Amino acid sequence: MRADLEQLARALGVFEQSRFLGFVSREDLPDLYASADAFVMASTTETQGIVQAEALAAGATVIAADAPQNRDVLGSAGLLVSSTPQAFADAFALVGSVPEPARVAVGAPSREAIRDPGSDRSHRGPLRKPDSAGPNCLDLEHMFA
Repeated sequence: MRADLEQLARALGVFEQSRFLGFVSREDLPDLYASADAFVMASTTETQGIVQAEALAAGATVIAADAPQNRDVLGSAGLLVSSTPQAFADAFALVGSVPEPARVAVGAPSREAIRDPGSDRSHRGPLRKPDSAGPNCLDLEHMFA
């Protein structure tokens, strides 16, 4: 499977920007989450949001499929999109267009929300991405305009 993914990455011209890490120890996860341009949860059936919480705690921008369990975990701390390839591609383009200092600033409330589970994550400003199906979408496009 890994060889197939590496071959696909080469065919798509993204191999040089990709890393296929294999198993990663728990100790290394926070640094990997923090170094990512975005953490993606494409599943609409995963019922535990532990990896999303870990990514948020590390300050990563989280892009997730708009599903009830993802809304529950993320509140307004992530970017919820419909579960189509195009919606995820659009979200990547949107996140990629935001300068790193702004992404770090967006991640600060996310880290705080995870560190303080009793905090209300629903008060963080303009949180809707235009044309999104979800009620708690982060509008990076307008937030940093």
